[in-house]
Amino acid sequence: IGELELEIGSVNRGFRDLVDALVPIGGRAACNIDVACSQGDPYRDQIRSVGLMQFGGTGGCSGVLLNNTAEDGKPYFLTALHCGFLGRPDANARSVVVYWNYQKPACGSGSGSRSHTQSGAHYRAGHGASDIALIELDDALDPAHELFLAGWDRSGSVVGFPTAVHHAAADVKSITPFSAPAFPGSDAFFGTVWTRGGGMIQGGTSGSPMFDDIGRVAGVSSSIGFGSGCHGGWYYAGRFGSAWESLGSWLDPGSTGATSLDGIEADTGPLSLRALDDKAVKAPGDGEPAEALAVDVAPFFWSRGGSLAYTASSSDESAATVSVSGSVVTLTPVAAASSTITVTAADAVDSSRSVTGTFLVTVGSNRSPEPSGTLADRSLNEGGTTQVASAFTDGDGDTLTYAASSTDTSVATVALSGSSVTVTAVKGPGTATIDVTATDAGGSGTRARHRFDVTVLNQPPQAVGSLAALALRVGEGNGVVELAGAFTEPEGEPLTYRAWSSASSVARATLSGSKLTLHPESRGDATFTVWARERGGSYASATQTIGVRVKPGRGVILSTGTGALDVVEGSTATYTVELKSEPEGEVTITPSVSSGAAKVTVSPSSLTFDATDWETAKTVTVAGVEDTDSERESATIDHAVSGADYDSITASSVSVRVLDDEGPPEMSLSVTSTVENAGPMTFHVTLSHAAGVDVLANYTTINNSAKAGADYTATSGTLTIPTGTTTAQVVVDITDDDEWGEGNEDLWLSLSKLRNATPRGGGASVAVPGTIVDDEGPLVRASWYRPSTYLALLDEHESGTHVWVQLDRHPERQVTIGLEATPGNGADESDYRVVPGLETFNFPGSGLDPLEASVRIDAVADDVHDDCESVVLKMVPESPGVIVDAGVRKVWILEGDDPDRDCRGGSAPPGGSGGPPGGGGPSPPPEPDPEPPPPPPSRPPTASFDVEGAACDGELCRAVAGEALRFTDTSAGTVRFRRWEFGDGTTSRSGAPVHSWSSPGFHEVTLEVSDGASPSTARRTFLVTAAEPAGTCTADAETLCLQDSRFEVTVEWRDGAGGSGTGRVVHAGTNASGMFSFFAR
Repeated sequence: IGELELEIGSVNRGFRDLVDALVPIGGRAACNIDVACSQGDPYRDQIRSVGLMQFGGTGGCSGVLLNNTAEDGKPYFLTALHCGFLGRPDANARSVVVYWNYQKPACGSGSGSRSHTQSGAHYRAGHGASDIALIELDDALDPAHELFLAGWDRSGSVVGFPTAVHHAAADVKSITPFSAPAFPGSDAFFGTVWTRGGGMIQGGTSGSPMFDDIGRVAGVSSSIGFGSGCHGGWYYAGRFGSAWESLGSWLDPGSTGATSLDGIEADTGPLSLRALDDKAVKAPGDGEPAEALAVDVAPFFWSRGGSLAYTASSSDESAATVSVSGSVVTLTPVAAASSTITVTAADAVDSSRSVTGTFLVTVGSNRSPEPSGTLADRSLNEGGTTQVASAFTDGDGDTLTYAASSTDTSVATVALSGSSVTVTAVKGPGTATIDVTATDAGGSGTRARHRFDVTVLNQPPQAVGSLAALALRVGEGNGVVELAGAFTEPEGEPLTYRAWSSASSVARATLSGSKLTLHPESRGDATFTVWARERGGSYASATQTIGVRVKPGRGVILSTGTGALDVVEGSTATYTVELKSEPEGEVTITPSVSSGAAKVTVSPSSLTFDATDWETAKTVTVAGVEDTDSERESATIDHAVSGADYDSITASSVSVRVLDDEGPPEMSLSVTSTVENAGPMTFHVTLSHAAGVDVLANYTTINNSAKAGADYTATSGTLTIPTGTTTAQVVVDITDDDEWGEGNEDLWLSLSKLRNATPRGGGASVAVPGTIVDDEGPLVRASWYRPSTYLALLDEHESGTHVWVQLDRHPERQVTIGLEATPGNGADESDYRVVPGLETFNFPGSGLDPLEASVRIDAVADDVHDDCESVVLKMVPESPGVIVDAGVRKVWILEGDDPDRDCRGGSAPPGGSGGPPGGGGPSPPPEPDPEPPPPPPSRPPTASFDVEGAACDGELCRAVAGEALRFTDTSAGTVRFRRWEFGDGTTSRSGAPVHSWSSPGFHEVTLEVSDGASPSTARRTFLVTAAEPAGTCTADAETLCLQDSRFEVTVEWRDGAGGSGTGRVVHAGTNASGMFSFFAR
């Protein structure tokens, strides 16, 4: 006896159907769909590849058996990386237990059995970005379990009809057909959705396969979106192709480069396909040579590799002897009697794998009939027929009786006429074996047999031609495409359609039967992929694509600047004309004066646009006709549109006011806006024409949503537009604050008490709004996933859990939220870790939902029995404009060898429901009754700042008057409030203000920051010196010229004893800026 090598990786409590508490089952949502229901019909083989997996004696995930390109039947099992293969992959693989065929026998009835199990595996590969792991089960698959090795597709392309087969809540097997195509995101995942009536993805689903239209594995279930339930939700699966760099050496051992592979039966053989036929041979007469009979036994046995070694033996060699050559067994009669012939078919490589068959040989006076030649296998389309003539011989000339049968009449039927048969294909895809027998009923009673396979094909749907591209316009109706003519189904199976848009913000689709409606949303290009899938047969699909270009709605834009166009007699004014969207050809717009023709003229007489320069606005010039009266007059300019696809478009008219040049001008004020941090806001004041005298008006700012002092500096005064000019400006200083979520704000500027002008539009005054455009962005709120103190369970011998946070709205910027982790319940910082590189929540998220982000917490195994330790988590905003929930999260750390999972008293949860947005892994405990522990201490800010443009030595910095400096807040900790003071009465709340001083002197800059509870202050003193003098000096009674420069400097000084003073006396003329020596009086 050879030596036995035994390795024990870990000891697992394994039971068949004895103790449910140690094999978590039950708890799947009632809306889940049994795999025995009709939704599972397209995936009958694939369902047999999915198993429920446990590891470490606990937990529950799903997984799938995979085929490999060698098709050698190796039991590769694909699952999710987070199902125990992040922290201790090798140890957890050794502890794996898989339950096969745990499912209800009928749709909605019966109960599943966990009697089909096997345990132990080796970790082969993992891919973190896609959350995919591959293990190889230690033992060969039991043929009695009738398992299947699923195929796969690593292309990563959009899946039209994705379906997950899974063990939701580690319960009986379920199936979820998703209601939309699964499309690849910017990361290594597919995303799709399920809707009400489509089952539910929940804990225990992790690791399950997402099958494509023809049943190949395209993805691995990883997580679900917030708020998912029986009503529907988002589903995310790691893309199989994304993990190929890790998986390829195992699943493509021969480096064939295959991008897809079909599934196969798990049992690789050898198998005995059917019973061997009994034979009769004639006994040799005295002195006569024996007539040997050669029987080819190959059709009676099967092996996937096709390489079998045959042996045979006779139970009575005094009756007949046997010899074997290849698959041919030769019977040599000896004397009248009978013998049982045993044929053994063994794997040519592993002879321990074998199967046997027996038949009786009778040695006497009559011989068996024998087939003449062979009948080849053949293929038929559904409804097709074939006639096959069979031939048999009987050495004794006995009359033969014929019979024919099909092993599966639902696939193919057979009719007999003499020794010929007619085979009719019924339903595909499938294979039936046709037997045609000839029996020597009047002689030996034995039979001969012709046997051949008929494969009934189910031709997939086919695309017919191609679908023409569409051009749609926003607001001008939808595009409708009838799909019935775009596909054909050779067998006449009804088709189900599905569509996917490459840019749903440009155009989206709805389906009603075979009618596809395309809805234009915004300008751009989109490609729609349309699938047509047969509802039976092979459930295969065909695709077509439709290119859609969405243009803005047609129309003509007339821009006068302000309502009616004003033109002064003897002068001109202009307006522009442009098209809203690209025309299909040349478009002509003809302006004409429809009323007041004697008052104005227009030029040019027509405007032409074409597809190459349609975006260029064209100008129309309106000239006011001079007259002698002083009346205000008006005119109307119409616009005729013609050409290309614009013939049906109507353009609006332009109203013209003809202003008399002899009277006072009209004063108008333009609406304006400015970004908060872009400097002052400028209002432009315009006269309709120049006046012969100065024009004056009082101006003042008025609060609206913007408030003087907080958002802008109130201003008022008298505006003067000098004689002969027509424009002036009013400038309002804007405060660059640091208030998040305030949005855009308005103030008003009012002009009143006009002198030598009248307000445009009449009345006594002119007022318009000015908009301060917010530069900080919206205020966002971050909250934990689910309002629960307890999030999930960690096992020291497993990997960990994701902690999820969601925002209430898109931040419109990059936002970072830190995570503070504090040990609790006897734990210390050595008992857990935040996965390096994943210590913060970063938004927008990189996945399909930009409002979700996660951080991973792992438990660290030790040798101390310390069940029910915990980690207390708190969110800390690291970006301004973020409000976080004050509550904490507690993550329990459980001892993996202890079956008691209840850390707070009461009964342990059944598992499978709730939890973070994930498809599987351990399930969270129920909601707690006790209050959470007090949150860990916050991180108060420490104020500090940097400055650019100044020379600093310690706390003293030197700057030059009039030169701008940039200050940057470099405070550590959480900053919710900020205020700068620059020593000259100027303040700011910006994180990076720009400031300059207008006069020399000493100025103290103070930065105060706070997190709402703990303030901190930083200060620096700035010595501001005079700039280089310039200009020409003219001496007078109050001005002294110093070397031809006008030098007005107020001097301040400080001495070492703490004294100070001011003066305007210098002892000598100088052209240099800086400090000056002087004598105090």
